[in-house]
Amino acid sequence: MEILTGVPQKAPVSRTQSPGDLDVQIDAYLKSIGELRSHKTWLAYSLSLNSFFKSCQCATVAEITEGVLKKFVKDMKKEELSDPTIANRIANVVCFLREHDSDVSITHRYSIRT
Repeated sequence: MEILTGVPQKAPVSRTQSPGDLDVQIDAYLKSIGELRSHKTWLAYSLSLNSFFKSCQCATVAEITEGVLKKFVKDMKKEELSDPTIANRIANVVCFLREHDSDVSITHRYSIRT
């Protein structure tokens, strides 16, 4: 990276990851989705969960609240994503949370305009 920018880059700080860390759980969940479902399904879940992880700033599933999910919806609206896309991504995240015994859930309702 230093060669491209001319600026020395710091090595990433490594930290010990435990099985309860949110990023570890997301990776394991995506691995199981990849083994059990189609590639397109894996892509959808991967996109949803990775954007959620960037938005939520939580270390574990236990820290995720309804407010965190609502912030995720706001972040997606700032990106100007469509209502069906937001609803699908929220549904994917809620499926992940249910898999990890969380009862936190919201739905994104929208009406189709013709």
